[in-house]
Amino acid sequence: MASAEFASSDERVATVDESGLVHGVGPGTAVVTVKVPRESGIDEKSVEVVVRALPEPWRLKLNGSGTGTARYEESMLHLEAKAAGIEDAVQVARDAGDTANQTLTTTVSSHIVPDTAAGLDSRIGLYLAAAGEGQTGSVALTLDPTGRLTLSAGPDQIVTGKYTVKPAAIRLERDKDVFTAYVERGGKWLPIGNTKAASQVTLSWSGDTEAGALLYAGDGGRYAMADLALPELTHWNVPNSAEQEVAAAADALKLEGLDAVTANLQLPREGLHGTAIAWSSSDKRYIDDEGVLLRRPTASEGDARLTLTATLSKEGFAKSRDFEATVKALPPEGNPESGQPGESSCQFGQFG
Repeated sequence: MASAEFASSDERVATVDESGLVHGVGPGTAVVTVKVPRESGIDEKSVEVVVRALPEPWRLKLNGSGTGTARYEESMLHLEAKAAGIEDAVQVARDAGDTANQTLTTTVSSHIVPDTAAGLDSRIGLYLAAAGEGQTGSVALTLDPTGRLTLSAGPDQIVTGKYTVKPAAIRLERDKDVFTAYVERGGKWLPIGNTKAASQVTLSWSGDTEAGALLYAGDGGRYAMADLALPELTHWNVPNSAEQEVAAAADALKLEGLDAVTANLQLPREGLHGTAIAWSSSDKRYIDDEGVLLRRPTASEGDARLTLTATLSKEGFAKSRDFEATVKALPPEGNPESGQPGESSCQFGQFG
């Protein structure tokens, strides 16, 4: 192919280099032609290339010297990457503004490396990166083909998390200089490590941020492809004083499963922004201040209703929230209750 000549009919849509590699430039249709000299003349072939735009404000980026494509169809991104070096990646990126508090979420449906045993260094996931003038650094939450989750901020900060199965919903949250990684399990967002503190890295930059999805193919020459939802980017305001932090944490606190309490409650002791939470019960005949179920009403007494009060505090500021709870009465004699004893299904969360 050294003597072949390649040409594009519209380089605003697609370009082609001397080796025949086609690069999409902008949405539209172009015709790529190859001419090969023969003793009998010139062989000429043409192929139509269609380049489709990603939804605004997303754009395709290539990191390194590898190649890659991104296709958006039926609300899903299909990424393909071929690496020339270990850090080559295809990225779908957007500007995320200059706020220091962002949440980036997606669901990875598939991640395929044809030679999986040798391609475990391929990764698919989310990233936030410095985009301001003179600023550097990035944080990525990714999973490999086996489903192993990793949060990284350069080579010096790597957090290895749990395994997950696909489809895998993942979330990267930035709170100023602290980045926390979550995975969804059973309808709840859980840290990828055993605790929230074990699922964090720290990195500082100022100014604009870039957000997006990325696919690393792995070692040079490796090929990978993946399907995932177009990432969802949200911004949230951070209070600028301890009093505001306490108020925001109180508003964010949620409890579920209080409408049918039959066992001990797991009450959270820490809220957003490092707030401490103390609990009190309005009726300690049934539930104490630690969430321990002391007794259940008899069938003749009927269900018992009480109030659990959470008092959130930080640096001398405090705010309370009330949660109504119902302790279910015991079943009538001779009518045993289904289910096993244990802790209540009470759930709590900090995400709206």
